[in-house]
Amino acid sequence: MIPGSTGVGHAAPVGAVAFRADGRRLASGSADGSIFVWDTVDPARPVLLTAYTVPGAVTGLAWNPGAADLLATGTSEGEAGISRVVDDRPPARIATLAGHPGPIRSVEWMPDGQHLICLFGFDQAAIWNAMAETYLGEITDCVRLAVSPDGLVATIGPDGAVAVRDLWRGTGPAARALAAPVIDCAWSPDGTALALARADGALELVTAYLDPALTIPVGDGMLRCVTWSAGGPVAGGETATHAFGTDGRPRWRSPVVLPRAGSLAVGGPLAAAATEGERPHLLALADGATLIAPALTRQGPSTLPG
Repeated sequence: MIPGSTGVGHAAPVGAVAFRADGRRLASGSADGSIFVWDTVDPARPVLLTAYTVPGAVTGLAWNPGAADLLATGTSEGEAGISRVVDDRPPARIATLAGHPGPIRSVEWMPDGQHLICLFGFDQAAIWNAMAETYLGEITDCVRLAVSPDGLVATIGPDGAVAVRDLWRGTGPAARALAAPVIDCAWSPDGTALALARADGALELVTAYLDPALTIPVGDGMLRCVTWSAGGPVAGGETATHAFGTDGRPRWRSPVVLPRAGSLAVGGPLAAAATEGERPHLLALADGATLIAPALTRQGPSTLPG
């Protein structure tokens, strides 16, 4: 693995993807414990800048919203780590958050860039002061979560119902059960709307406190994942990935299939998807065109096209 080249793929499926806030760096993490950071300035020719490993399969990645060079990772071994990842030097671990009694399934920063929420086990989330490596408490009955730019935490319970809570004000959560269980959720960039991917194949948009706004009948089987671009929500599932405008009108449809909740990320002009292949699947947000298609995983490095 040679940083600065366009070669190299993970030796196992890609389980997590995350774009830096400026969209110029994509992190991908694999079941083999490897983490790659790619320069995506040229979307059709990503360049590997940094590669390092962590103990266990990588199950969650999140760039810090305030410090662009900090990357949080979660693993199947129940450990979260914070690393400083700078282009011209080796990654440096600056914090370790250990002791979760179960695999970590995702990591989410709070907007202050200090606090990290680690979703672990089946339905629990641990809240940490990441920089101080201090455990602060838990959210229970939570199988998926998303944090808004204003710090509101949306959670999905084991029954598929949705709740929104303000952790710092300590207010009781607003909660709502939908027509079908919710699989994944994502906040709009301005934090005023929440997109909900439903098991019945519908995408529902609600306000920050769960008042109904718009239901989009996608009709392509169960939705597994949703995120939000500047142009509107992007959702994927059993048969395809779709992009919509904020008014619910379809923008494009791609045959890319999302393997699980939380396996989709957007940054700049790109969408990236976790895959069963050796590198992320990259799509153009403008029209859904495939820029980089994943190859099947195999032992040893592979070479990106171009």
